Amino acid sequence: MAIRTIMNKREEVLHKVCKPVEKFDEKLWELLDDMAETLEKANGVGLAAPQVAKLRRICIIKIGEDPVNELINPEITWRSEETQRVVEGCLSCPNEWGYVTRPMKVKFKAQDRNGEWYEKEAEGLFAQAVCHELDHLDGHLFTEIVEEFVEVEDTKKSMKVVFMGTPDFAVPTLKRLYETGHEVAAVFTQPDKPKGRGYKLTPPPVKVIASEHDTPVYQPMSLKKEPEMWDILRDIAPDVIVVAAYGKILPKEVLDIPKYHCVNVHGSLLPKYRGAALIQWSVLNGDENTGITTMLMAEGLDTGDILLQRSTPIGENETAAELFDRLAQMGAELLTETLDELEKGTITPVKQNEELASYAQMLSKDMCVLDFNKPVREVHKKICGLSDWPCAVTYINGKRLKVYHSSIESMKCNAPIGSVVDGEKFTVQCADGVVRFTEVQAEGSRRMNVQDYLRGNPIKSGIILGMEKSDE
Repeated sequence: MAIRTIMNKREEVLHKVCKPVEKFDEKLWELLDDMAETLEKANGVGLAAPQVAKLRRICIIKIGEDPVNELINPEITWRSEETQRVVEGCLSCPNEWGYVTRPMKVKFKAQDRNGEWYEKEAEGLFAQAVCHELDHLDGHLFTEIVEEFVEVEDTKKSMKVVFMGTPDFAVPTLKRLYETGHEVAAVFTQPDKPKGRGYKLTPPPVKVIASEHDTPVYQPMSLKKEPEMWDILRDIAPDVIVVAAYGKILPKEVLDIPKYHCVNVHGSLLPKYRGAALIQWSVLNGDENTGITTMLMAEGLDTGDILLQRSTPIGENETAAELFDRLAQMGAELLTETLDELEKGTITPVKQNEELASYAQMLSKDMCVLDFNKPVREVHKKICGLSDWPCAVTYINGKRLKVYHSSIESMKCNAPIGSVVDGEKFTVQCADGVVRFTEVQAEGSRRMNVQDYLRGNPIKSGIILGMEKSDE
């Protein structure tokens, strides 16, 4: 392997369209290995073949500690409507940085070094890098789409961060802190909990990621009742404490420690939805939009000043679980932007309007049973909002049926409330319309799409749902 010279943006080779790779041989493998070593030496995220003077449709991408992704003859097959506005640079454009807008997610297909085709989905920084490198293969530089250039001295610098979070929602934010070069000095998360049939102690998702990066992990039962944790935090002396779904209250003694305060990544557009089940209630209530808020933490529950917000539409059939994953990625991106602006002093906190505040209460299994006397959109949104947990349920032939996905049918029908209108499609009559189940789970069975379920459990039209004993 050898380190190759990276072309400067003035070189003509960077402004030409690359040719497809046709031969998958030792010369190709040598080029890929050299590109990987060159990328590592340059401490970059991605490198395209024209950057090392080869007009071939080849690029490599390396995110954090993940293996190098080799993309040969790549093609983006799908781009999400959701976007991310991020600071971007390029190894061929030293000392140039600027804000660009990229898709939050992309799907692409490419060949590996042996010529085998594969497909992959990328999100966040990975999606950004895929778009950046494929632009290179078409002869374009990121500077052509920069919305606002940033002076070198104003670009984001490394902060010493203490991260506090627990579930899957917090994972993209923690990963993003590692990817963007911040010093994650410590991670605080909830204690391991017994899970599964064997009640085996299982670490929180955040702890797993922190352990992969050899970051010290602390798991206090309560920050309020364990003042020795305050001393640990004071000794670390973080620039900022980042909180994402930690699940513990931070006392004033902790809030006062960091230079740039404690910043919370919150899964709603405050002041709407303070509390626990923010994402689920935005779906349950049929909201058209929701989003992410970064805020300065205060002693009250989600009452701190707003820093930045980003909104997103809620899909008509989007479940809370699907929205959860999207907002987790959005939160990671918005947190990056928030830290940049906090350090530069270009952000102005805004107090929340208490008159507009609302509380999102915790979900319980008591609210799971579907009531088909309700309007069809309310029934549909209940299914969407309770998926994946605690999950909407109904009863058929006396047995419980969980419903994970549904849609609203355009048909009009005067069938009895709660009756199956079409057994082949599993449509059910509600107060003012018809809902169609699309993913279900019977007692003692696995989750499956409704067609698979109906093959083993045919349903007669006219059967009444919603009672523990169903009648035809």
